[in-house]
Amino acid sequence: GTALTGTESRGIQFKENNKMSTTLFEITNELARLNDLFESGAIDEQAFQDTLEASIRQDAEAKLEACAWAIRKLRAEAENLKDEAKFLKAKADRKEANAERILASVHRYMETAKIREAKAGSLDFQIVKNPPSVQIEEGTLLPSNFVTEKVERNPNKKAIKEAIEAGGFIKGCSLVSKERVDIK
Repeated sequence: GTALTGTESRGIQFKENNKMSTTLFEITNELARLNDLFESGAIDEQAFQDTLEASIRQDAEAKLEACAWAIRKLRAEAENLKDEAKFLKAKADRKEANAERILASVHRYMETAKIREAKAGSLDFQIVKNPPSVQIEEGTLLPSNFVTEKVERNPNKKAIKEAIEAGGFIKGCSLVSKERVDIK
């Protein structure tokens, strides 16, 4: 048999000599149509193999390689953005700390100069009392009605996995193996 090329009598079209630029989605559809033709007996095994090699696999390999590089690039960009976010958070924290230091300096000046109110340009400064806050000395044991407990329950998946692998049964739990694409 010979490889299918161009438009066949059944209306199935495959690319010729990599002239058509196709997406990985289109290649997947081409493979499915080619497989249907082979399984229905419309083409023999040799035509199936020739078409697969000549017109689909070469382009698919190029598309897969392009996908792998795109994935690597996107993951690298994501890491860079995470690093940038950490950098920007640290920078914002430094700016906030600087603002608090300046505000503390203004507060010290106003207290030392015994100034409760001041005007500077269009800005008004005033020393005001904060609402009272509770201060608890180190090591103080409080009665239970003054303590809020935060309980967080999370499944211990490692222990569950070990128990199931050892032959145990845990209602509602099972080991599941999923597949993923590994690009090296």
